[in-house]
Amino acid sequence: MKIDYGKIKFNRKQLGITLILLGLMAVMISGGEIFKDKLKEVALMEADMNIMKDISNDQPKVSFSVPEGWDVSAMPYTSNNLRYYSEYTSRENTINGYVKVFISEEDVLEMIKRDKIVIKASYRLEDYKTEMVKIGDSNANLVSYLFYNENKEGFVAKEYYLMDKKNLVKMCFYTSKDSYKDNMLIAFQTILESFRIE
Repeated sequence: MKIDYGKIKFNRKQLGITLILLGLMAVMISGGEIFKDKLKEVALMEADMNIMKDISNDQPKVSFSVPEGWDVSAMPYTSNNLRYYSEYTSRENTINGYVKVFISEEDVLEMIKRDKIVIKASYRLEDYKTEMVKIGDSNANLVSYLFYNENKEGFVAKEYYLMDKKNLVKMCFYTSKDSYKDNMLIAFQTILESFRIE
């Protein structure tokens, strides 16, 4: 059977609208990536974290980036399953935290449960929640909560747990409740995205 293409009728109006919609979708998809990068840049600038410095360690080979004004100190450790430990503090001392790398085949959720028990024994907790977040190409567990010290000062905690081969990376950020801004979350995730271990 032979088809005579000269007799097939196209609804030009529908075809035109379809092509315009496809073009707009392509622009939105490519523009979304540009917008996401600009949003990240603005959030880092607002949080005064737009200029980063590299931190590295030789044994084990660890590297990550933190804002330029932050102090980072490698900490001594005695645990057999701890490969790396360092603490960091922002210039104004409004953000404190640490990164620990464990040699572990333990389930991440089990470690999160154990850590929660330890924290609850020392502090009053509020708004405790755990969620899965995307960090670069990897998934991480983000534990967020508000806690109060003995002087009733409130702090926002953001703790990330990320499995990397047989290494469990725990990167934490603690900010005074009064100083915390939502755009800091983008900055914290940017720091975690820069983390590498060999």
